[in-house]
Amino acid sequence: RGWLFVALIAVFLACVIAVNIIASVLESKFPALTFDITSTNMFELQEKTKEFCSDVDKDIQMYLLTEEDNFKSFDTLYNTSYFTQANQLFKEIAAQSSHIKFDYKDISSDPSFASKYSELNLTTSGASIILVVDAGDNRYKGYTIKDLFTFESDETGYSTITESKVEQTVCTAILGLTKKNAAKACFITSSGVPAENESSTGESTYTALKNLLKNQAYD
Repeated sequence: RGWLFVALIAVFLACVIAVNIIASVLESKFPALTFDITSTNMFELQEKTKEFCSDVDKDIQMYLLTEEDNFKSFDTLYNTSYFTQANQLFKEIAAQSSHIKFDYKDISSDPSFASKYSELNLTTSGASIILVVDAGDNRYKGYTIKDLFTFESDETGYSTITESKVEQTVCTAILGLTKKNAAKACFITSSGVPAENESSTGESTYTALKNLLKNQAYD
């Protein structure tokens, strides 16, 4: 009886492990199978985002330039859950259309990847690009963490994340990369025009106007 009991426990544990592995694989390949039980549905896309992404008919590749666990670990640094949320939203966006793909890329182990996006200077020391949205034919955009989240600093200089801009940033990127004859905006820096002075928070005198134009898919 003792050996039978041990065998039954072993079989039970093996089944539990197998179920967890299968569930993990399915969740990775089919994020739509997950269920958001948070009170604010923070891991679900807005309906407008779903509609926009489902209508995408050109191939789009999103690259998160770090490993999944490393990206989610930033939640501990900022005492938040926005990075785990963003990671799930990237998967949900890709699940809306067969034309949208999402993957992780460690550029330190694949130097040839950075050479494809020379204009982003991904190999430059201190490069802050964390997300690349690629529409092919040398059309791509790079985004920093500050493009994905809204940061606020207290009187001591400590920064906290107050909201996510992942959906807006990705949708605007796709719109700007796929629509024909995108409008262009140019900031004049000639004599007599005030310089674009950046503060310690990374904002400048033109930040609001730049963000407005970017959100309307201007180049």
